[in-house]
Amino acid sequence: MRELRYSDYYTSNDRLRYQSSYVQGNNVLQMEPEYEERVKKPKKPKLHIVKPKKRKKDVYTRAQVARNKMALTITMIALVIVSFSLIHYLDLQAQVAGKADEIGKLEEQYVALKSQNDLREAELNGNIDYEQILSIAVNELGMVYANKDQIIVYNSVKPEVVKQLDNIPKK
Repeated sequence: MRELRYSDYYTSNDRLRYQSSYVQGNNVLQMEPEYEERVKKPKKPKLHIVKPKKRKKDVYTRAQVARNKMALTITMIALVIVSFSLIHYLDLQAQVAGKADEIGKLEEQYVALKSQNDLREAELNGNIDYEQILSIAVNELGMVYANKDQIIVYNSVKPEVVKQLDNIPKK
């Protein structure tokens, strides 16, 4: 018995056409397709590469590079300024320490000179004979003591300093 095909049952007008006898049993007719099934090869996954638009990316990248260069330049300038300021500050601190040492030495010299001056002043004051000065002033120079009528007492508001700007009043 020959195999039945799909085309045996249906015509181009889609009318049923029977060319075989009744088939009994549980056998299902095997139909052959009119076309050959193609074996599909598994597709390789395509890599989806997104290429950015060159012009916009280039502009963005150039602008970003320019900003980065500007930021780097400003940072370097600030770093140089801070470095020089720090070096100058340390130099000033060293000068202050040197001046403090110099001030200490000068204070020691001042104290030594002051003590020498006080010693010489005491020595000079010790050598003065006030009796001899009085006798020379009275006998040789003709000086005399003031009378009570010649002494005028003046009361001042500020007793520390008295400046005579005008004649002292007689009363």
